[in-house]
Amino acid sequence: MVPRDFDREAGLACVDGDETLYESVLAIFHQQLRDHFASLPDSLRGPYDEVVVRQVHSLKGSAGSVGANRIEASAAAIDRRLKSGDGDIDEALIGKLAVALQSAINHSVGHINGIELPFGINAKGYSKRVIARDFDREAGLDCVDGDEALYESVLAVFHQQLMDDLVSLPDSLRKPRDNAVMRQVHSLKGSALSVGAKRIEVSAAAVDRRLKSGDGHIDEALIGELAAALQSAINSLESSH
Repeated sequence: MVPRDFDREAGLACVDGDETLYESVLAIFHQQLRDHFASLPDSLRGPYDEVVVRQVHSLKGSAGSVGANRIEASAAAIDRRLKSGDGDIDEALIGKLAVALQSAINHSVGHINGIELPFGINAKGYSKRVIARDFDREAGLDCVDGDEALYESVLAVFHQQLMDDLVSLPDSLRKPRDNAVMRQVHSLKGSALSVGAKRIEVSAAAVDRRLKSGDGHIDEALIGELAAALQSAINSLESSH
């Protein structure tokens, strides 16, 4: 159950319905709130610089990606004021943001305690050059409203999903399949979309269409292409991390 400060359906829409990925992104967002954004209202009350301005914009995007509508609306109002060139920010706006942040922190802490953050969350990030062949970074950033830190975190979640669950999917497709495998293919398609993993997305979509057609047979060529796409992405992520 998602805490009351979050619109689960809106958050799921940002990750194409992938429940596991949404839960992980929600845990990441909680960590961001606690470690980076909780002090933002105080920063806005004093002389602020471009770092604070970027932080407000980043918060707006991160909040939108998890369905934290109250935070998103408050951050958007401040973002508009900052972009207007008027240096004065009403205390009422700052107060609303502070209340929204604290409420989200309070009501999400119990929910995320059972969610294990992926191994890459605290790392410096993935090499843009190394992963470029398997990931469209711009497409992935579009899914998180340009938030670089959140994209890196979502990429780490996807990396862990590949290593833990998805690398064996091609072999599962070669055997008698059940609904769990079909859901896994559909989930992979959504997860790949959310990080800009175009080759995996296309391969998973082709397999997904074949499964939904009712034809139990899946060409080995389709399975082989999916296996190659998964392994290539894993290799890129492992070598760049």
